[in-house]
Amino acid sequence: MVEAAKRSDLVLSFENGGNGIATVARRGISDWTLEVTAKTGHSSAIFKESMGSGAIFEASRILNQFYEQLRGEKYLTFNPGLFVGGTTADAPDHNGKASGKTNVVAAKAIIRGDIRFISKAQEDAARAKMREIVSKNLNGTSAKISFVDGIPAMAPTECELRIIEKTRPGFAGFESRKHRAA
Repeated sequence: MVEAAKRSDLVLSFENGGNGIATVARRGISDWTLEVTAKTGHSSAIFKESMGSGAIFEASRILNQFYEQLRGEKYLTFNPGLFVGGTTADAPDHNGKASGKTNVVAAKAIIRGDIRFISKAQEDAARAKMREIVSKNLNGTSAKISFVDGIPAMAPTECELRIIEKTRPGFAGFESRKHRAA
């Protein structure tokens, strides 16, 4: 199908999405991994200049800032699906393993999640904001975020909306409930 589409000016794909549904857009998907490291030691020293805040507090700060600064943007969603933290932490693939003690400041946290977006521009802007948030570390911590491309977005265009209008008279536009973006 991809090869046929590359040779064509116009492609209509009749995916079985349900009765009365016209798909004119599809959100893209990308995975992300946040890795936080911190000084570790006895919990009696947490928040002191010599110790810092620990990896779990820093990871929590970052996730809260994602929530505060990115949520609510139309068509953009992001989800931390796996959170592992402690004195040691590992999260290969979709599994997690950690060890630690309640009286030891966490040295490592790993969070894995996804982000969904309606356009490349929205994806790029969200990633830039996430990187900015990650770069402002609490005392004694460092963090990095990486992204893995998944499915690219298919943003709605006027051309698609005109085609739908011709094939489905009365179509009310991209926001129509009957003809919605997938």
